[in-house]
Amino acid sequence: MALKLSTYTMYDTDCLEELQWVVSKTIDPSVARKERLVGLVWCVCAFVASFIALRKNGHPALVAFFFVVGLFFGARVLNVYRSMGKKSWMDMDKSVVRNDYLLDKSHIVATNAKGSARYPYSQCFRLLETDERCYVILKDGQGIVLDKAHVSSGDGADLVSLLESRCGKKAEKLSYRHLPRPDFHFDFKLPGSGPRRLK
Repeated sequence: MALKLSTYTMYDTDCLEELQWVVSKTIDPSVARKERLVGLVWCVCAFVASFIALRKNGHPALVAFFFVVGLFFGARVLNVYRSMGKKSWMDMDKSVVRNDYLLDKSHIVATNAKGSARYPYSQCFRLLETDERCYVILKDGQGIVLDKAHVSSGDGADLVSLLESRCGKKAEKLSYRHLPRPDFHFDFKLPGSGPRRLK
């Protein structure tokens, strides 16, 4: 096993989606539950409003509007981790999207556009592994995400082996299946208008 390994992680929407799932499953499930509840309430309210508008012979545009809003929030409920990942992406400082990590003998050294920080392996509280990434959860609640695909001088298995050896913990294997990204295409007509396509 190499004495040092390096990798880098791009905190894009795919990474943040999986991160939200990992946090929800292992650390704080209340966040995802709250997101689902809020989305479900909005979904039900929108569908009820659409039904009421339809029963009262409301304008078709109003019925369609509430129906589409209901579909939107319904999709957020079904894809809650993707929605949370996109929100995190929108809120994050884009100058730190890429983080480089050097795993030396005693520390994980993290570097990005804002500077660098050193995290001793002794601060590892939990070590988690998915198919694509390793997650080092520290005792103070911080987390380090290490991408297996970008490991230099080795591969993902070498990364896991090194972390297990130096953190003194067995990696907990998790399996997150990214849902296929839907490509919605549907046509509808409003009175006096031609067909429109929404993506």
